[in-house]
Amino acid sequence: MKRFLSIAALLFATLSAGSFVPLKANAQDLSGARGLDPIGLYTFFNTLQSEAMKEGEPEEQKLAPVITALDVASNPTTGKTIFYVGGDAPDFYYRDVEDVERLENGVAIPKETGKGMYKVVRTTMSQVDDWIRAIAVNPATAEVATLTQRGQIVIWAPGGSRPVKVFEAKGINGAHAMKFSPNGKILAVCGFNNNLRFYGYLKEGASFTGSDFEEINTAWPLSSRSCTTLDFYSDRDPATGLCTSTLLAVGGRETAEIWDVVNGASLGEFRLTNQNGGVPRRVRAVAFSPDGKRLAVAGDADQIQIWDVASNKLVSSVSLSNRGAQNQGGVSRRIFSMAFIDNNTLATGDSVNDVIIWDVASGRATRQGKGLKQNETKSDRIAHSGTVASLVYVENAKDDEAPRSLLTGGFDTLVIRWKLP
Repeated sequence: MKRFLSIAALLFATLSAGSFVPLKANAQDLSGARGLDPIGLYTFFNTLQSEAMKEGEPEEQKLAPVITALDVASNPTTGKTIFYVGGDAPDFYYRDVEDVERLENGVAIPKETGKGMYKVVRTTMSQVDDWIRAIAVNPATAEVATLTQRGQIVIWAPGGSRPVKVFEAKGINGAHAMKFSPNGKILAVCGFNNNLRFYGYLKEGASFTGSDFEEINTAWPLSSRSCTTLDFYSDRDPATGLCTSTLLAVGGRETAEIWDVVNGASLGEFRLTNQNGGVPRRVRAVAFSPDGKRLAVAGDADQIQIWDVASNKLVSSVSLSNRGAQNQGGVSRRIFSMAFIDNNTLATGDSVNDVIIWDVASGRATRQGKGLKQNETKSDRIAHSGTVASLVYVENAKDDEAPRSLLTGGFDTLVIRWKLP
């Protein structure tokens, strides 16, 4: 067990490690999965690029960002869901889920106004345009953090109205992933080298706003030698509401790891392989179940692995083989985004443009938002036509239309909202 600098002043956690036990999954098809209902379509374009284009040029020719970063918050006035997206452009976008669009002859028409109800904020503070790799909303303050590929972190006031603090993620090459802890006091950042860094509130009397953020540790070395995805879990005492444990899952080139955030201890490593074993595959998505007892790991393998957190044992897996597992280019289905809906229900976005809901216990697909295939166009139906790179589960009792939904963003530059039963 590896130990590094403690940050117990902010979080409190302990957990024991276990051993690796392989388990195989049975292949099934997707024919029994019911459809997912799309209830929202959202399009964007890069205003910085479009401003330089000739006046009168068709709107559809304006360069739209490939969407790889997505997170949600609540509108402080209405209580309805808002979301932030970013991608391969130096802008990020804010939008209300109620500002939906409709398809008209294959063109997305915004609701009522005829204009997108979003605002674009220049996130890069230098003159060099950069790619927004990650967006994270602080659950405690509603501030928004953006991370560029070059490692610049900007903390924005709620709504993205103004930058509160700008700093660099030192020692992070090819920054890729970022996540706030559930209590909002810690921000984890990592990239394509093997360093994991944390930022938080260390000053006595800190206001718990982005202006008080600072680095709180030296780099933690990762076994995976890179990091592409992160997920936090915190257990709380039901009587006091205080954190009793805080775990961080990290996925990268060859493995996923679970860390005890307080003690800086790596509690276990999980190798993602194909069902028949072989060399480890790249991990692109990790997700804790709501109760923190399971960790889902997926990526370039032909299965989604479900691990028991306490024992580090592989308890089940979801097979991706023989399930329409290749797109029109012959590329196997790879999982790029993932989130638990409840302890037995998992949502995934993949490289075959699909959004799928899985029953973890049986390994069966229960619902599917089918992506557009080679012979279909965007005018046929609302669906993704590119890899679904980001996915967020949204639960909002104030949303009368869809108290439970998924928001997905893709390489096709679209965000789609899906209603859950």
